[in-house]
Amino acid sequence: MNYSKNLKDQRNKYLLLRAGNIILWIFVITTAVAIWHYVPVLYHAIRDRDASHLWEILLVAGAEFLIFWGGIIIVYTTSRQLGFKTRLLGIMLGMVPLANLTMLILILRITGKEAKTELTRCKLNRLRSSEQVCQTKYPLLLVHGVFFRDFKHFNYWGRIPEELMKNGATIYYGEHQSAASVDDSARELEQRILRIIRENGGFRTVT
Repeated sequence: MNYSKNLKDQRNKYLLLRAGNIILWIFVITTAVAIWHYVPVLYHAIRDRDASHLWEILLVAGAEFLIFWGGIIIVYTTSRQLGFKTRLLGIMLGMVPLANLTMLILILRITGKEAKTELTRCKLNRLRSSEQVCQTKYPLLLVHGVFFRDFKHFNYWGRIPEELMKNGATIYYGEHQSAASVDDSARELEQRILRIIRENGGFRTVT
């Protein structure tokens, strides 16, 4: 039940991301059309000192403003692939001509690909949810590299453990001190493995 709810929540999240991406594309297209249409109008209005189109232009600009911020807030809050650097550059270069357009195209490309990939993955997980394709005879022990620890809130493994568990795997972490010598780390891992064996009632093939 929890798995199904989690899968549904993920799908809704990436549907929202795709919606944000579409909204930004609408902004790009409608802004380009508005510029093509209203730049000559604005030129003639300034030349002829005619303010009759001013409110129309302001209304269009306001609508574009709302469309942009609606889309950018959605993708900034739902995307996992944008990263801190891209988000920061997007904010810093937002008022710089051409640079802001380059960043917007980059954001569109990243979030569009992410939404497509993740929605495909959600569909695949939904179809195979009952198959438990990652279920193994024995639990899986994840052992990280040198100079790292298994922290709860700083995940060395990304979303690999989550995906494995969703599809039936039982996951344990090495929890060893990788900055120690090879012999000491090996002894820690040995104790960890023995503890896992005890927790699972022992394995007949393990001596």
